Amino acid sequence: MKDLQSFILFNGLTAEEISEFLNCIKAKELSLKKGQELFSQNKNIDKVALVTSGMLSVYRIDYWGRRDILSTVTENNLFGAGYAYSFNSELPVSVEASVDTSVILIDSNALITPCKKSCITHQKVQVNLIKILAKRNVILLDKIRNLSHRTTREKILSLISSYAVNSVAILPYDRQEMADYLCVDRASLSRELSKLQKEKIIKFKKNKFILLQEPNV
Repeated sequence: MKDLQSFILFNGLTAEEISEFLNCIKAKELSLKKGQELFSQNKNIDKVALVTSGMLSVYRIDYWGRRDILSTVTENNLFGAGYAYSFNSELPVSVEASVDTSVILIDSNALITPCKKSCITHQKVQVNLIKILAKRNVILLDKIRNLSHRTTREKILSLISSYAVNSVAILPYDRQEMADYLCVDRASLSRELSKLQKEKIIKFKKNKFILLQEPNV
């Protein structure tokens, strides 16, 4: 099993403690091919998925069959805890592998149920889980902020700026995924990106964006 000491869920634990913990709760490793579904919309969820490599896409199919990407789950992150521990564990979304992905599946009850031995390892993991859920709320607020803008142009710039470090932003989306995330048509997204580049507000190649000047929006 991959070295998991750098993972947020296991912060403060030794490799031996992590191995003992995963064996104790009977966690399982699972490999997914690109496009393979992990969790299905409208199904109950009783597992938490820890991404050890690759990336998951969280999306929803609406009444008319349109697909909207709500978020992505990258390496070292969890999916499922927010739903599994809610009063209604039925998923309003589907989850699939964006690329070839490996995950560790953990029974949600085993993760939060106190260990019979009252071991400190289990307590540390539970504290880390709370921190992860808190961080997820911050990410959700970021998406709400990005989508709160009225125009496609404003949404694009808000998304790029949220990832920017020293004017450079590397987004975890291809064009279709970016369009799905922003809930806009891909053609409209491409047109607006081209306009922004011609106006020398941004410069981009694939998923790397450079903010050249403050936009007048």
